Amino acid sequence: MMIRKLVIALCAVGIAGCSSSKETKKTEETSDFTEVLHKYESTFDPSEYGPDATMVTETGEAKTGAPVDPSEIVAVETPEVVPGFRVQLFATTSIDEANAKKTEAESLFPEEWFYVVYDPPVYKLRSGNFLTRFEADRFSKRAAERGYVDAWTVPDRVIKNLSPRLSPHQNEQQQK
Repeated sequence: MMIRKLVIALCAVGIAGCSSSKETKKTEETSDFTEVLHKYESTFDPSEYGPDATMVTETGEAKTGAPVDPSEIVAVETPEVVPGFRVQLFATTSIDEANAKKTEAESLFPEEWFYVVYDPPVYKLRSGNFLTRFEADRFSKRAAERGYVDAWTVPDRVIKNLSPRLSPHQNEQQQK
Protein backbone atom coordinates (compact mmCIF):
# COMPACT_ATOMS: atom_id res chain seq x y z
CA MET A 1 0.00 0.00 0.00
CA MET A 2 2.84 2.35 0.87
CA ILE A 3 4.59 1.61 -2.43
CA ARG A 4 1.42 2.37 -4.35
CA LYS A 5 1.14 5.83 -2.71
CA LEU A 6 4.82 6.47 -3.46
CA VAL A 7 4.38 5.54 -7.17
CA ILE A 8 1.32 7.82 -7.46
CA ALA A 9 3.20 10.68 -5.79
CA LEU A 10 6.20 10.24 -8.13
CA CYS A 11 3.92 10.19 -11.19
CA ALA A 12 2.22 13.40 -10.05
CA VAL A 13 5.61 15.09 -9.52
CA GLY A 14 6.81 13.85 -12.94
CA ILE A 15 3.73 15.18 -14.73
CA ALA A 16 3.98 18.51 -12.92
CA GLY A 17 7.67 18.71 -13.86
CA CYS A 18 6.85 18.29 -17.56
CA SER A 19 4.66 21.37 -17.70
CA SER A 20 5.94 24.64 -19.12
CA SER A 21 7.39 27.13 -16.68
CA LYS A 22 6.41 30.18 -18.77
CA GLU A 23 3.04 31.20 -20.09
CA THR A 24 2.67 31.20 -23.88
CA LYS A 25 2.12 34.67 -25.31
CA LYS A 26 0.74 35.72 -28.67
CA THR A 27 3.17 37.90 -30.53
CA GLU A 28 2.42 41.07 -32.39
CA GLU A 29 3.94 39.57 -35.56
CA THR A 30 1.13 37.02 -35.87
CA SER A 31 -1.58 39.66 -35.72
CA ASP A 32 0.30 41.91 -38.21
CA PHE A 33 0.65 38.99 -40.61
CA THR A 34 -3.05 38.16 -40.25
CA GLU A 35 -4.02 41.75 -41.05
CA VAL A 36 -1.81 41.86 -44.16
CA LEU A 37 -3.09 38.47 -45.31
CA HIS A 38 -6.71 39.56 -44.80
CA LYS A 39 -6.05 42.70 -46.87
CA TYR A 40 -4.71 40.72 -49.84
CA GLU A 41 -7.34 38.01 -49.63
CA SER A 42 -10.17 40.55 -49.66
CA THR A 43 -8.84 42.23 -52.83
CA PHE A 44 -7.87 39.03 -54.70
CA ASP A 45 -9.99 38.16 -57.75
CA PRO A 46 -9.03 34.76 -59.21
CA SER A 47 -10.98 35.38 -62.43
CA GLU A 48 -8.35 37.94 -63.45
CA TYR A 49 -5.74 35.17 -63.65
CA GLY A 50 -7.62 32.26 -65.23
CA PRO A 51 -7.53 31.51 -68.97
CA ASP A 52 -10.52 32.37 -71.09
CA ALA A 53 -13.01 29.54 -71.40
CA THR A 54 -13.19 27.92 -74.82
CA MET A 55 -16.34 26.33 -76.18
CA VAL A 56 -16.30 23.88 -79.09
CA THR A 57 -19.46 23.67 -81.17
CA GLU A 58 -20.79 20.59 -82.99
CA THR A 59 -19.11 21.77 -86.18
CA GLY A 60 -15.73 21.76 -84.42
CA GLU A 61 -15.52 25.55 -84.37
CA ALA A 62 -13.87 27.00 -81.24
CA LYS A 63 -15.29 30.11 -79.62
CA THR A 64 -13.47 32.00 -76.87
CA GLY A 65 -15.03 34.45 -74.45
CA ALA A 66 -18.34 34.63 -76.33
CA PRO A 67 -21.65 34.18 -74.53
CA VAL A 68 -22.77 30.57 -74.67
CA ASP A 69 -25.98 29.70 -76.48
CA PRO A 70 -27.52 26.65 -74.76
CA SER A 71 -28.45 25.12 -78.13
CA GLU A 72 -24.74 24.96 -79.07
CA ILE A 73 -23.64 22.99 -76.00
CA VAL A 74 -22.48 19.47 -76.86
CA ALA A 75 -22.39 16.80 -74.16
CA VAL A 76 -19.20 14.74 -74.22
CA GLU A 77 -19.12 11.35 -72.53
CA THR A 78 -16.25 10.73 -70.18
CA PRO A 79 -13.93 8.00 -71.44
CA GLU A 80 -14.03 4.85 -69.32
CA VAL A 81 -11.69 1.86 -69.21
CA VAL A 82 -13.34 -1.50 -69.94
CA PRO A 83 -12.18 -5.01 -70.89
CA GLY A 84 -11.66 -5.30 -74.63
CA PHE A 85 -9.05 -6.07 -77.28
CA ARG A 86 -6.07 -4.45 -78.96
CA VAL A 87 -3.93 -5.59 -81.85
CA GLN A 88 -0.26 -6.09 -81.08
CA LEU A 89 1.71 -5.05 -84.14
CA PHE A 90 5.31 -5.21 -82.99
CA ALA A 91 7.56 -6.05 -80.02
CA THR A 92 11.16 -4.96 -79.33
CA THR A 93 13.58 -4.31 -76.48
CA SER A 94 14.40 -0.81 -77.80
CA ILE A 95 12.10 2.07 -76.92
CA ASP A 96 13.44 4.12 -79.84
CA GLU A 97 12.56 1.36 -82.28
CA ALA A 98 9.08 1.02 -80.71
CA ASN A 99 8.44 4.77 -81.03
CA ALA A 100 9.67 4.76 -84.65
CA LYS A 101 7.28 1.91 -85.47
CA LYS A 102 4.47 3.80 -83.72
CA THR A 103 5.07 6.86 -85.91
CA GLU A 104 5.14 4.63 -89.00
CA ALA A 105 1.89 2.90 -87.99
CA GLU A 106 0.17 6.23 -87.26
CA SER A 107 0.91 7.33 -90.82
CA LEU A 108 -0.48 4.06 -92.25
CA PHE A 109 -3.60 4.05 -90.04
CA PRO A 110 -4.35 7.71 -89.17
CA GLU A 111 -7.79 6.88 -87.74
CA GLU A 112 -6.49 4.46 -85.06
CA TRP A 113 -4.97 5.05 -81.63
CA PHE A 114 -1.56 3.48 -80.94
CA TYR A 115 0.06 2.67 -77.61
CA VAL A 116 3.59 1.63 -76.62
CA VAL A 117 3.25 -0.74 -73.66
CA TYR A 118 6.29 -1.69 -71.57
CA ASP A 119 6.20 -5.25 -70.27
CA PRO A 120 9.80 -5.80 -69.07
CA PRO A 121 12.02 -6.34 -70.97
CA VAL A 122 9.86 -5.77 -74.08
CA TYR A 123 8.18 -2.69 -75.56
CA LYS A 124 4.99 -3.67 -77.38
CA LEU A 125 3.24 -1.57 -80.02
CA ARG A 126 -0.51 -2.04 -79.71
CA SER A 127 -3.38 -0.45 -81.58
CA GLY A 128 -7.07 0.16 -81.14
CA ASN A 129 -9.75 0.22 -78.48
CA PHE A 130 -11.87 -2.65 -79.74
CA LEU A 131 -14.78 -3.86 -77.64
CA THR A 132 -15.15 -7.15 -79.54
CA ARG A 133 -12.62 -9.70 -80.79
CA PHE A 134 -14.28 -9.54 -84.23
CA GLU A 135 -13.41 -5.84 -84.64
CA ALA A 136 -9.84 -6.46 -83.47
CA ASP A 137 -9.38 -9.43 -85.83
CA ARG A 138 -10.65 -7.36 -88.74
CA PHE A 139 -8.06 -4.65 -87.99
CA SER A 140 -5.39 -7.33 -87.50
CA LYS A 141 -6.01 -8.55 -91.07
CA ARG A 142 -5.76 -4.98 -92.41
CA ALA A 143 -2.47 -4.53 -90.54
CA ALA A 144 -1.10 -7.80 -91.94
CA GLU A 145 -1.96 -6.63 -95.46
CA ARG A 146 0.09 -3.47 -94.86
CA GLY A 147 3.22 -5.24 -93.64
CA TYR A 148 2.58 -6.14 -90.00
CA VAL A 149 2.53 -9.90 -90.62
CA ASP A 150 2.97 -10.69 -86.91
CA ALA A 151 -0.13 -8.68 -85.89
CA TRP A 152 -2.36 -10.55 -83.46
CA THR A 153 -5.30 -9.80 -81.20
CA VAL A 154 -4.67 -9.54 -77.46
CA PRO A 155 -7.11 -8.98 -74.60
CA ASP A 156 -6.46 -5.67 -72.86
CA ARG A 157 -8.12 -2.86 -70.92
CA VAL A 158 -9.37 -0.39 -73.55
CA ILE A 159 -10.78 3.11 -73.48
CA LYS A 160 -14.48 3.30 -74.31
CA ASN A 161 -16.01 6.56 -75.62
CA LEU A 162 -12.64 7.84 -76.83
CA SER A 163 -12.92 10.56 -79.43
CA PRO A 164 -11.83 9.44 -82.91
CA ARG A 165 -8.30 10.32 -83.90
CA LEU A 166 -8.01 13.03 -86.53
CA SER A 167 -5.66 12.62 -89.44
CA PRO A 168 -3.12 15.46 -89.94
CA HIS A 169 -5.23 16.70 -92.89
CA GLN A 170 -8.40 16.83 -90.75
CA ASN A 171 -6.45 18.47 -87.94
CA GLU A 172 -5.30 21.28 -90.28
CA GLN A 173 -8.86 21.85 -91.51
CA GLN A 174 -10.20 22.05 -87.96
CA GLN A 175 -7.58 24.64 -86.95
CA LYS A 176 -8.54 26.96 -89.84
